[in-house]
Amino acid sequence: MPGLILEGISLPTVDTLIAAAAIAEGCYLVTRNTKDYLMKELKFHPVESYGE
Repeated sequence: MPGLILEGISLPTVDTLIAAAAIAEGCYLVTRNTKDYLMKELKFHPVESYGE
């Protein structure tokens, strides 16, 4: 994430911790908010809706 820091992008602490845990464990992050996670190392399993 040094690239994000150098670009002046700050992320909420909770989002950063969630992303770090997923990256460290090699897991996919299941979320509807992929735009909130800018880390290139992060793998997503996007969810379109929750039964809406």
